[in-house]
Amino acid sequence: MSDFEKNNQKKADGSGGRVYLSSAQLAQLAGRQEAPKEEPPVADAHPFYDKEISEPKTSDEPNAQPSVSQTSEDTQAIAAEANPPASSSQKKPGSFGSNDETSDLTEYRKRLKEGKAGQTLAPHLNGAASDTLSRRKYLDIPKPVNHSEIKKLAQTESYKLESQMARGAESVLYLSHIGGQEVCIKAIRNGLNKFIGDSTTRAQEEKLENVSYSTKVRHLTNEYNISRIFYADGEQPVVHIYALRKVRSFGLEVGYDLIMERLSGHDMADKVLCKRLSFEEKLTAMVQAILALSFMHTHRLVHLDLKPSNFMLTNGRIKLIDFGVSVLSGFKPKAVTGTGGYLSPEQICKESVTEASDMFALGVTLGIFFGGKSLPQPQETLTARQTRQAAKYNLDHETKPMMLEAPELFDHPRLQQILRNCTIPRLDMRTRNCQALLSQIQNWAEDEEIKIKGLNA
Repeated sequence: MSDFEKNNQKKADGSGGRVYLSSAQLAQLAGRQEAPKEEPPVADAHPFYDKEISEPKTSDEPNAQPSVSQTSEDTQAIAAEANPPASSSQKKPGSFGSNDETSDLTEYRKRLKEGKAGQTLAPHLNGAASDTLSRRKYLDIPKPVNHSEIKKLAQTESYKLESQMARGAESVLYLSHIGGQEVCIKAIRNGLNKFIGDSTTRAQEEKLENVSYSTKVRHLTNEYNISRIFYADGEQPVVHIYALRKVRSFGLEVGYDLIMERLSGHDMADKVLCKRLSFEEKLTAMVQAILALSFMHTHRLVHLDLKPSNFMLTNGRIKLIDFGVSVLSGFKPKAVTGTGGYLSPEQICKESVTEASDMFALGVTLGIFFGGKSLPQPQETLTARQTRQAAKYNLDHETKPMMLEAPELFDHPRLQQILRNCTIPRLDMRTRNCQALLSQIQNWAEDEEIKIKGLNA
């Protein structure tokens, strides 16, 4: 990003930043099941910022705006779910409620196992994240999703923005339906939209004027191109992104819509979630977050904006979101890119970024997940020459971890130190990749005789 402050406002882009990419289940498509034609591979994919969108689909109807999902949860409703009134027949949190849920839980675990989707995590929380905020059950079993069919329909089907789910500095997330399936749409609009756009997006764009339209398009295009590198029709530990559509009104361009999987749940920054999860469940979430990042790294991609709000807990699994500023490993940015409080020294001094840059932010993120705090990196100081010089020195010399203590790990000092080692400024002393981190966590768990779901022996 050309402007760091704008980049730090980015978090509204559906795939990340303080925007809760929450959503309900996708219903199973009926009818056509033929496989869609594969999209051509992205040519010369590095860097992505200046790539053109090849033949984007358009919508010429004045009021035909794509829609988004990913909604932030109603805080009071979630709190009510997390603390239901006590009764003699009710089980404690973690026991999955009444006996009539036992068969559902078995079915849920069976589906996850067959789909190789990983271990379940705190399933009693997922019911609280639905749009209806159902209080009937804590366990919300996801219906099978045909991503291939949804992606095919997303290329051509018309859609309408139905309801706002979340809003950030650059985009607004809306709930929509394509082919009868719920999807999330991240919408950006230009200045022309104020005059000829529909009333829904017109009202929201007035609050998003601090970021230029060209910057919004660059980030949205980058997110789409990044997602095409690792997209798969099956389950994956990152959000599915189906299509990027140009939006027209009266024949004129008014914006773009990124159509993606709708995720229902909470992000790792949710305080209610953090209080409700047991220590064992947090360990499982931690491992799944590391595996999600490892999935990106296997494709030589650096996320570059990791933080708790970019890890979604949905249907018992952790999914990584928000690829608006992601790049290929080895890329040297021309500006400070990322979010203050999670930036590695190489990001601050604008050196080449690698997987180790993500490991630094991951260490801070997991520290916060266990009760810690982000680093003191005020936006107004990050572009100062003195700050860059200090970051350069630390990158070459400082061996003391920058992450502060995580209160919830005081009884597990070795694990705390493992996470802190991810935040060592000196590059050759820092934990360099996800495999090394997982290996250290596994050795600790074995020595402590702690079993962590999803961590193979």
